[in-house]
Amino acid sequence: TAKKADAILRQAKLATHPYLELKGFPDEQGLVLEESLLIPMRNVVTRKLQGYQEIWWDMQERKYQKKMLYGMRAKNAVLFLGNRDLPECWIVEGYATGLSVLAALRSVGILASVVVTFSASNMVQVADQIPGKRFIFADNDVSKTGEKAAMQTGLPWTMADTVGWDANDLHAKQGLFAVVAKIMDCRTKAAVYS
Repeated sequence: TAKKADAILRQAKLATHPYLELKGFPDEQGLVLEESLLIPMRNVVTRKLQGYQEIWWDMQERKYQKKMLYGMRAKNAVLFLGNRDLPECWIVEGYATGLSVLAALRSVGILASVVVTFSASNMVQVADQIPGKRFIFADNDVSKTGEKAAMQTGLPWTMADTVGWDANDLHAKQGLFAVVAKIMDCRTKAAVYS
């Protein structure tokens, strides 16, 4: 599966994509193959390619769909955004969420990377395998899945106040500073308790 993923990713071109534009990043480039945006998923420790997530527009459903490469091992598979050797890391579930958190961190000069885990269960799985100071920006799911996963990691965490929102929704609807405010509040509380 990893070899198949590598072969397919090599065919993709670095380009902008309508999904990224919809999420507030019109200038962001990703790996695009035909109409799909492909997001590489690598092992959190070894960095070896395990597969990818594909995002494409479903004409019938009139919305973007996401799926992982069939047969890939999703456990421990992540995407690092930014320099992964920085001493601080923010762990999130989704790609667009990660882009918003990274933009917020950079806007105030915080040197930190972001790790996209692709699911709440994988967030719990990889949290202890990432070195350095770690924080979670959880999704505020109706089911409370994101919140429960964040609490399970034992790490300092935050999330948007509105149920159904992730960091990208907060960014899109209330602006980047709303994401920054959540990050700063989480870091301050963590410093008080440490």
